[in-house]
Amino acid sequence: MTAAVAWAFQTSTGTGLGCAATSGFTVGYVIYDTLHYYLHHHRPTSRIGRSLRRRHMQHHFRDNRTGFGVSCPYWDYVFGTAPLRRNTSA
Repeated sequence: MTAAVAWAFQTSTGTGLGCAATSGFTVGYVIYDTLHYYLHHHRPTSRIGRSLRRRHMQHHFRDNRTGFGVSCPYWDYVFGTAPLRRNTSA
């Protein structure tokens, strides 16, 4: 996959910028995938970590059509895939 991404970036932007874009894309994907693994296999102790894990588990086990923003939940609002809040006051 990385070769295809590198080819696409270098073809569209040139070698120098393409290498930089490929590097940024690869590092970003590794960070995303590491966070995804962590949220599945560990219990975060920070408030942000617990929130990310809760949202991600809702994506997998409550509604897999929403909540795609594992590491950046704000993208769910941009793309209209934010999970609906449940009414807990009933």
